[in-house]
Amino acid sequence: MTEKMSFIILRNFTKEETQLDGVFYEIEGGFRGFRGVSSGAHYISVKVEEQHKGFWCYLEPNQALVKTFNAALQQFEDEEPKTTEQYQQLALSGAMDQALITYDEDTRVEQWIRH
Repeated sequence: MTEKMSFIILRNFTKEETQLDGVFYEIEGGFRGFRGVSSGAHYISVKVEEQHKGFWCYLEPNQALVKTFNAALQQFEDEEPKTTEQYQQLALSGAMDQALITYDEDTRVEQWIRH
């Protein structure tokens, strides 16, 4: 990989719909997040009971951000350090690729232009 791209790993949420930077994705089953995300600021959310709950993040090159959804508080939080490290290693090694959607910068730009 010549460009250093990052990952957003999501845990413990209802797998129905997610959005990253204004682009919506219907999801199911084994979905765990996104790969190939450019460094910089991003907004991600998931659909929870007809509303989207999300967060802003800033990614450094080759970073694997891991968040878990706290259903009681209806918000994403940092995952436990040991679990974070485990998922970071899985993402960075490519072992999670089948469970991740590839981030499409071109679709993001088109979405921003339309709105």
